[in-house]
Amino acid sequence: MRSVLLLTILLVLIALSVANPTSPYGYFKGWRKGSGIDSDSTYHLTIAVVNQNLDLLENLLYSVSNPKSPMYGKYLSIDELTKITGVPKAANNIADYLKNHMNAKSVTITPDLSFIRAEVPVSALENKFNTKLHHYQSKSDNRKIIRSETYTIPHCIQDDIAAVLNLNHFPNPKLEKFVTYHDAKDVKDPNGYCVPSTLNSYYNINSNTITSAKATQGCFEDGQNISPSDVSSFQSQFHLPTQKIANIVGPNNPWACLNPDNCGEAALDIEYIMAVAQGAPTTFWAMNPNDQTPFIDWLIALSNDASAPIVNSVSYGEVEQTVPSNVTSIFNTQIQKIGLRGISVMVSSGDDGVANFPARTDPSQCGFFPSYPASSPFVTAVGATQGPEANPPTQEIGESSSTGGLITSGGGFSTVWSQPSYQSSFVSSYLSNPNANQPPSNLFANGGRGYPDVSIIGHNYVVVVGGQGLVVSGTSASSPVFAGMISLINSQRFAQGKPSLGFLNPALYQLASSNPEVFHDITSGKNNCPAAQSNPTCCQYGFTAVAGWDAMTGLGSVNFQLLAQHLVAL
Repeated sequence: MRSVLLLTILLVLIALSVANPTSPYGYFKGWRKGSGIDSDSTYHLTIAVVNQNLDLLENLLYSVSNPKSPMYGKYLSIDELTKITGVPKAANNIADYLKNHMNAKSVTITPDLSFIRAEVPVSALENKFNTKLHHYQSKSDNRKIIRSETYTIPHCIQDDIAAVLNLNHFPNPKLEKFVTYHDAKDVKDPNGYCVPSTLNSYYNINSNTITSAKATQGCFEDGQNISPSDVSSFQSQFHLPTQKIANIVGPNNPWACLNPDNCGEAALDIEYIMAVAQGAPTTFWAMNPNDQTPFIDWLIALSNDASAPIVNSVSYGEVEQTVPSNVTSIFNTQIQKIGLRGISVMVSSGDDGVANFPARTDPSQCGFFPSYPASSPFVTAVGATQGPEANPPTQEIGESSSTGGLITSGGGFSTVWSQPSYQSSFVSSYLSNPNANQPPSNLFANGGRGYPDVSIIGHNYVVVVGGQGLVVSGTSASSPVFAGMISLINSQRFAQGKPSLGFLNPALYQLASSNPEVFHDITSGKNNCPAAQSNPTCCQYGFTAVAGWDAMTGLGSVNFQLLAQHLVAL
């Protein structure tokens, strides 16, 4: 009861903070307000339509994802989901209002009836929604967005709209990348680096071959590019089968990879998910660098694509407290729908420990700031470890900049989403563990969803970008590697006529309870120091890796053969 009360108080305080533009974690921090928008121009508006039966939606997801349920693996189609959650009258009311009262053009309703997109005259938008659009520029780079600080939904469609998604959501400033460069000839020797053979050896992967074309996978990329020649060079360098990217969705300029900053993240994701799951049809899903709401726009596309990848990896995140509550709510609804279709989503837990990236260079920003969307209870959050890639290899520990890891594995407790039942016993044991060196319980949302769920090596990965060897570290590596493992298991399940694994967490936590030997329990590490190449800023508080689940490394890493054996048998 006390933890619930503390969580409620914390949520109220955070809500007040985010609503205040002068707050350190207000919507507008990091953005410089510029001129207003020409009233004769148009604005691309994205509106989330109210859905119905959301309680039923969550119950259905747990039913099809719980191995102990008779409904396990009985997934739904887009049409079936639309009949459950869609509200046709609401969607039509909004569309009619936009057309007839705001002179909107190109008004489209998504097939699942959850979103409406339209080109709206700025003058009409500002008039009807009682708002004012301005240009904003990031204080940390050259990114520009168009936003309003407040708006009011017209009364006649107020009950039909769940959120206007791209009006007052100010995304986090661009994350700094921690990479070191090496000449390609220096990284052919795997000693001291993480390469595909390192992963196979340590995690006991005895075959990387995908035998079913149904075992599709994809990587979400925000403003990144990929060079097919880099992927080919990587595969050649590490003696992997030649494999092309099956689908490239969105903008892509391979020549941009001559500057590694334009492609390093994407190369890491694609090269390693394809190295782990060889032969899996792989989608490179790129969002336009000027996209105003990339997570939501990706989910909209995924939710309405009947052939969407079955396994997805996301290596990006925002500070949870800076995301408007209506946006996080919409994200959760859509991610549940995706899970109900048998689709798995892995998300990197973040590279800056418990405090998140603002604390990298500013100790005053220390605190407990979870990473969204890793903090969602309906994704599998993947943290990072280090050690097995070292020369000589050492014990696997939670990766931290304080132990030479460059980054620190993100983890903690959500301030938005409550603790799901599938992990409650594990989190309870952790919070009551006298050896866990817990921060004061009144400082963090100990009744919230704990993350990460699992961890994988995140240190010193060799990639090829722009024709050269690049060594990178991060949970950005851990997520696609674990995603590739799930693709391998899906392939084995498909060969036996079984459905995909879908939303993984209930099965993972049940497995940790019944067969703990599946997991490599990580018992060393602390996530109080954000990422840093040298002299990290270390905050006073963080979460410590201990026996069992913990808020730095989750359930730990995995013995793939045992994981596959049990998950294929479900």
